[in-house]
Amino acid sequence: MAENFLKKEEELTHFRREDIKTMDKDIAVIRDREARIEREKIIQLNRLQTKPKQGIEDITVKPPEELPIEQSTEQEPPKTLKKKNYSKKFIVRGFIALAFIALIFYATKLPWDKIKNYFVELIETEEVQPELPPDEEPEKPAEFIAPVSLVAVQSTIISEVDNKEETANILRQTLNQEVPQDSLNQIVLKYVPENRALKLDEIPLISIFGTELLPEIYPKLGDDYTLALYSQTQGPRAVFIGKVKDSQDLIILFNSWETEILNGNIVIGQENIQPLNPYFKTSFYKNVGLRYLTLSKDDLGICYAYFEDYFVISSSFDGFKKAIDNIQLTKVD
Repeated sequence: MAENFLKKEEELTHFRREDIKTMDKDIAVIRDREARIEREKIIQLNRLQTKPKQGIEDITVKPPEELPIEQSTEQEPPKTLKKKNYSKKFIVRGFIALAFIALIFYATKLPWDKIKNYFVELIETEEVQPELPPDEEPEKPAEFIAPVSLVAVQSTIISEVDNKEETANILRQTLNQEVPQDSLNQIVLKYVPENRALKLDEIPLISIFGTELLPEIYPKLGDDYTLALYSQTQGPRAVFIGKVKDSQDLIILFNSWETEILNGNIVIGQENIQPLNPYFKTSFYKNVGLRYLTLSKDDLGICYAYFEDYFVISSSFDGFKKAIDNIQLTKVD
């Protein structure tokens, strides 16, 4: 019993020693942990103390006026000063330019009233000009319509005249065009600047007949007329058909016209031609009396007739007969 008791006592002492050792270890571990925690706190405090204090000072010390937004607004006044300086320079330069212009006008002594009136008229004309609506198109020039022939013709030849001084040459060129044999073709001289056909007194008949009508004959004739090209074996011939509106003293005027032709020069194709007989003769065709002057045996001459209300001139007898035939044909139609 005593031995057992001693063994138990030894075991208890052994256990107590072991417990004391383990407690010492635990206490050492706890102390080590606490020491580590303290070191970490000290390190963190040292870090906080070593950091720059600018951020804190900027937030706490800077007043609202010194923020970047307010600083940008304080920099604007210099810009306005620059603009003012530019405007002053512009005004000064404008005064200098005006003074220079005034000096030039004064030196040249230009008429100020005329200049003022010119600008006033220019402004008024610009204001008066009507503006076309966007949907409305400008009017197209009127289409040229050839006058209706007084007799039946096979075709109509339109020759354009830009200058009246060129009418004679254009008329001669038109008479040289090729047309079917034994055909009567109307010639229309279109005056391009006015988009109209030339009037009777604007046509130089001397360029195709070798002579001109007396000025007193034109008022006796109407505005309607037909100038035609007749093609025959001997060459092209000219034919004129007009209407008579006043027959008083017309026969007397024709006699005076014949006398002037015989006493003057007959020029055809820029060549002076002498008649085969020094006088006019009378002949008839389909009961129409005509007067003629023979210039060449190639059926070239001056043939004219006044019957009813028609007045006909031709440079050949065949052309005259063709005109009479077509006049009668027109009447039947």
